[in-house]
Amino acid sequence: MKEGRSIKLKPLAVFVLSLLITLWLSIFRINDDDRVWFTLNIPEESTKVITVDIAEFNPIKYYVQPCAVSIYGRIKNPTGQRNLTADFTGAEAFLSQGSKKSKWTLLAPGDFLIKDRRGNMPINIEMSIPSQGIRQHSIAKAILNIRCKGEIISRIYFHIINSKY
Repeated sequence: MKEGRSIKLKPLAVFVLSLLITLWLSIFRINDDDRVWFTLNIPEESTKVITVDIAEFNPIKYYVQPCAVSIYGRIKNPTGQRNLTADFTGAEAFLSQGSKKSKWTLLAPGDFLIKDRRGNMPINIEMSIPSQGIRQHSIAKAILNIRCKGEIISRIYFHIINSKY
């Protein structure tokens, strides 16, 4: 009798344990604290400063992959300026465009930014920062330039820091 009851309780115990593990992992929200988001309104914002503190990344990201910084942005262009390009200086990085539901297209120098269906231009930056600088307060500085016909119309300054030092 006891043996039959324990066999029925095993699937229930496995289910409850998996539910508890799922709830525990949802507290850490692995993808929320390892990315940086920004919005740039053209032409109102010609300069913007964004500070990225790697100490605020979730613990898994901070200890496993602190040298990779993901920055996701949206450029709003209500005036409809055309032929906008972007370039990134100051740190090793690659730029791409896309959304959560589409394929990300790598942006080569001189490629025009493409609008999404809402009229915004998404831009994704995957930046690599030097590992020897991780244990310093000021790690790196980089600039995203938005150009129209070769002329800089907006700049975003990124300051990568580690507030633990």
